[in-house]
Amino acid sequence: MIQAGASGPGRDFCAKWAEGAFTIQLTGRALAEYAADIRERARKTGRPKPPKVIAGVQIIVAENERAARDKQRELNELVSVEGSLALLSGHTGYDFSKRDLDSYVEDIQDLPGIQGLFEVFTKMHHEKVTLRTAAALYGRGVAQPQIVGDPEQVADQLAALVDESGIDGFNITPTYTPGSFAEIVDLVVPVLQQRGVFRKDYTGATLREHFEQTE
Repeated sequence: MIQAGASGPGRDFCAKWAEGAFTIQLTGRALAEYAADIRERARKTGRPKPPKVIAGVQIIVAENERAARDKQRELNELVSVEGSLALLSGHTGYDFSKRDLDSYVEDIQDLPGIQGLFEVFTKMHHEKVTLRTAAALYGRGVAQPQIVGDPEQVADQLAALVDESGIDGFNITPTYTPGSFAEIVDLVVPVLQQRGVFRKDYTGATLREHFEQTE
């Protein structure tokens, strides 16, 4: 079980029952705080091992940095605010079309169950964020941070996040499928393997075994 709730009750449930804790955080510091919180909650339940902490990221990689930045700009410009708002509405069960796009997300008080999601937007900009901006961010990668660069730069950024936060791994959201996954496998994974931080073979057969072997 991989649990993704950001609320207090959601974190308690995750700490007690889940094998994995999925989170979307925008900085290594925020990831470290989340990981420490989940592990402390798990300790209080008496679990011998806490759930693995998995951070959501979106990787945009190319042979060189300029090509990666151009790709990022092109992909982000394709995002439709209306389409993003529909996606956000579908994921939350709330009809955001009846909201003013220029209203601030933190002022939406009748959706307590997803305030953790809205906090991601406000933390990203350190200021009030409109529903229009939040929808665009949600549409491009479900509000996950974009890691952009050549293969070495992407590997550096992933390693830096792990070093700063102590998380166990990443869940990668594609920009388009299956192409963006193929780019990561072909360009980034070999760099991570050369650095000795990504496996070259599986020694287990199940997802549970793969999780247990991630130390």
